[in-house]
Amino acid sequence: MLKLPASVSISAAIHIVVVAWVGARELADRGDATPQPRLTEIEIIAPKSPEPAPPPPVDVQLLDESTTQAIEPPRAPAAPKKKQAPRAAAIESRGTGSATIETSGTGTTGPSTGREPTGPRSPYFDMRRGGRADLTLPSSRDDLDRAPAGTSPRQGVAPSGQLEDSAGGRKKSHQDVFVAKVERDGSVRITDTRNLQAELSWNPAKLLSGRFDVTDYLMRKTKNDPYASRKLKFLDETRDERVELGKQWRQQQLQQTAMIMRKNLERAWAQSPDFAAKKQALFELWDEIVEPKRTVDQADEVLAEASRAARKAVIGFIRAHLPRGSAHAYSESELVALNAKKQSSATFSPYE
Repeated sequence: MLKLPASVSISAAIHIVVVAWVGARELADRGDATPQPRLTEIEIIAPKSPEPAPPPPVDVQLLDESTTQAIEPPRAPAAPKKKQAPRAAAIESRGTGSATIETSGTGTTGPSTGREPTGPRSPYFDMRRGGRADLTLPSSRDDLDRAPAGTSPRQGVAPSGQLEDSAGGRKKSHQDVFVAKVERDGSVRITDTRNLQAELSWNPAKLLSGRFDVTDYLMRKTKNDPYASRKLKFLDETRDERVELGKQWRQQQLQQTAMIMRKNLERAWAQSPDFAAKKQALFELWDEIVEPKRTVDQADEVLAEASRAARKAVIGFIRAHLPRGSAHAYSESELVALNAKKQSSATFSPYE
């Protein structure tokens, strides 16, 4: 039999004693603990509302017939009278077949001039069953007499539908046998397409297709245009539209007159170092400006405004580069000589 060392035996005994003492201490603590108080649920019931008291009794007194007739009932306030709207004129038919016309008044009181029908109505004088024919004139004219409400007259010229937009504000039109190119000023240039046209395709059923007009070939051989009538028709149908394009382009150019004139003045001033030549060039630019006679329409007004702006640019340039009193300014003798040979009706006087 194996014997344990004395130290191990003593250590095991001490541990057993300690474990037993700790267990007994925990049991004692559990026995001495105070119990937790228990909660009791309480239900609160609201008191019942008291029942409403019954209404007091109503005394009813019965009156005899003589008493009720003596009591006058209260009168209701009179409602304001409405103005009687004018009645629409209607056609009434008497039983004898003769028809009378009943017209409406203007809304003011007065003696009635119409007679009320006494016989039965005839269904042949009614536009609809059960209704009367309205013969009153409309309060305003309809759209057939004047332009419909909300519309305005069309400005400019209606497009022909044959011109397409192109680069640079130009127009173009493909007419199958020719191509028309319209410039910004409204001028047109027509180019004929090739008579022999061929086209390759990846479709196996249509690898090569083309077109060739024998009549076109023979007429061109004889110096004739096979599509002259077609070109004239195109020019006639697009004439108004091209004229409108030319007017718009002309107005845009006239609005840029002052800027173009300043460039011309700078170019004329830099061409020659001689001041006499410079002054002659400036006078010629001033004299070449168009003078409109009278403003008749909008185009003439734009031209007149452009002419005034161009001459102001010339006078301003002269006063800036050749001011009055400077060594190279226009002398009185030079102004007299220049005005003697001018073509313009205005007087060349840059310092006034």
